[in-house]
Amino acid sequence: MSSSSASSQLKQLKPLYQHVVNNFVAVLAAPLVVAAIVNAARVGPEELLARVQALRTAHVFLAAFVPVAAATLYLMLRPRPVYLVDYACFRTQPNCRVPFSTFLEHAKVVTFVEGASIDERSVRFMTRLLERSGLGEETCLPPAHHYIPPYRNMEASRAEVELVVFSAIDDLLAKTKVSPQDIDILIVNCSLFAPVPSFTDMIIHKYKMRKDIRHVHLSGMGCSAGLISVGLARNFLQVAPRGARALVVSTETITPNYYVGKERAMLLPNCLFRMGGAAALLSTSRAGARFRLARVVRTLTGAQDSAYRCVFQEEDAEGHRGINLSKDLMTIAGDALKANITAIGPLVLPASEQLLFAVSFIARRVLSNRRVKPYLPDFRTAFEHFCIHAGGRAVIDELQRSLGPFPSLLLLPSLLVHINTATGGDNARTGDDDSGAQPKLYNNVMYDYDDLKEGRIGQGSGRLPYFDGQFYDHWKCKIMMYLESMCRNAVAASAIISALSSIEYDKVAEIKNTNQLWRKLKVIYKGIDSIKDARLRELQNKFNLFIMGPGEGPKEVHDRLVRIVNQRRALGAKMTDLDINKKLLQALRTWDSNICSTIREKDNFKSFTIDEVLGKLLSQKQQNDQANKINALIKQIEVTSGDKNDIALNAT
Repeated sequence: MSSSSASSQLKQLKPLYQHVVNNFVAVLAAPLVVAAIVNAARVGPEELLARVQALRTAHVFLAAFVPVAAATLYLMLRPRPVYLVDYACFRTQPNCRVPFSTFLEHAKVVTFVEGASIDERSVRFMTRLLERSGLGEETCLPPAHHYIPPYRNMEASRAEVELVVFSAIDDLLAKTKVSPQDIDILIVNCSLFAPVPSFTDMIIHKYKMRKDIRHVHLSGMGCSAGLISVGLARNFLQVAPRGARALVVSTETITPNYYVGKERAMLLPNCLFRMGGAAALLSTSRAGARFRLARVVRTLTGAQDSAYRCVFQEEDAEGHRGINLSKDLMTIAGDALKANITAIGPLVLPASEQLLFAVSFIARRVLSNRRVKPYLPDFRTAFEHFCIHAGGRAVIDELQRSLGPFPSLLLLPSLLVHINTATGGDNARTGDDDSGAQPKLYNNVMYDYDDLKEGRIGQGSGRLPYFDGQFYDHWKCKIMMYLESMCRNAVAASAIISALSSIEYDKVAEIKNTNQLWRKLKVIYKGIDSIKDARLRELQNKFNLFIMGPGEGPKEVHDRLVRIVNQRRALGAKMTDLDINKKLLQALRTWDSNICSTIREKDNFKSFTIDEVLGKLLSQKQQNDQANKINALIKQIEVTSGDKNDIALNAT
């Protein structure tokens, strides 16, 4: 018999093995019960009644009392179950969305801001990082980061807190129809921003909560803050009166932590962290609950030097403050997640998996039989989904390697990291997952509650690029980025269909293959080559006749030109940066011909990108305006001084 056929037979027998071992008590009790029934039938009713009457009263009492007493004692001493009633994610407005192009454009312009040390080399590094991060084009940054330079003051940070936290709480209270006065416990976590008054004070003041509410604000706990918040809420609820409610709010304020230096390890958070937050309502009442909190297992690795320094807030050599992410972070995160899964495995895995692991361990360690492969437990028997800390594509890849043959368990966080990232709660992000994989009530879902805050308990407006029949080329670029990480045809086809409106779906409803779907949409909206050529000629005319419009500034002209260029490139046209830059400066001559000529005459003008040209235009304009103001002030002083001298001469 070949090894492959033997392995196939073992796989067929495994379900039977699992059924027997996982129901060992029932399997063992069934023959005993059958034997007792058969024996009683043989004895006869009269003899059976005589044996019962022969029993002593004390024995009968103990036989009835001991099980009842044990069950009562167990029910009294067992911890109260804690339930997740509902949650609400913060959903940003469209004006907070930051596509890659916008983020990189702002980063390039910041290089010209006084006091910033970020340079072109750092911008190129962030460009490569964004391309590999797994983030999508729908991630969001707080309004303060949309300014040039970004606002990083206390007022802007408080504004982000109020926007994220209050919006999430408002949505949660509306969904659960719970009054703020009915909340008994309030726990908030935010690692990088700890103002006075605290977050809990801000919430209590905003919603006029009770005076006797128990409230805690956790700060500086990093990615473990969400786990600690949930564990703390559970502990409070288990000693509070039955039916008590706990509000857990999780967020990360990134406004004050935008880094403008050149250290690569400190530039990572600029690219990876996004705004987000969520609010979750926990209770010891099962009524209306969506999930039950089974266990909270926290793995602490802070005693190790490498783990302690892997995420470190500090200042660089030039005094710029930021978050330093160690190059060993992915390895440390993967090891911590593996340790956490190892710790929680015995608590959740069925007996069949634990027995196989024990046999494998004994064979390898005790019997020193190295030919026996270490058994990797099948976590699909315990969980239907892993919703881990989606801090980046690399974290998920690290755990994916650890899970070995079960990578499909990580589909949900893979989609979530594409949608948004910060430092929040994955458990609430399932509500924003458009893949159709949202866990139902009491499904077995392993949440990494380290994430109950960032863009992880509440990510922004991260949805599939929606196609309504217009701007096919624009939608094509966005959906292609979304599909890059999806390798299975069914998943990719489902993503495309989910991104279509009802009218557009009717046109391709009979097609299930991804390639056929793609070709059908291409034929409908991109057309044959003649239509494509006509569109290219139209765009070429727009480019040739491009001028500055009334009321426009350099930024508006730049954006309009970039749209035309991107549309031409999407249709296959090739355009050099030099031609685009010349067209931009030509259109802006009516705005300021001197500045345009100065930039055009620079020695390295041919190597500029259009974004760099825009940054130099704005920077030169700012310098000219400042010089004009100084000259005007000097002239005013001279005129004033001359008037005083005239008065003095007249007096003499």
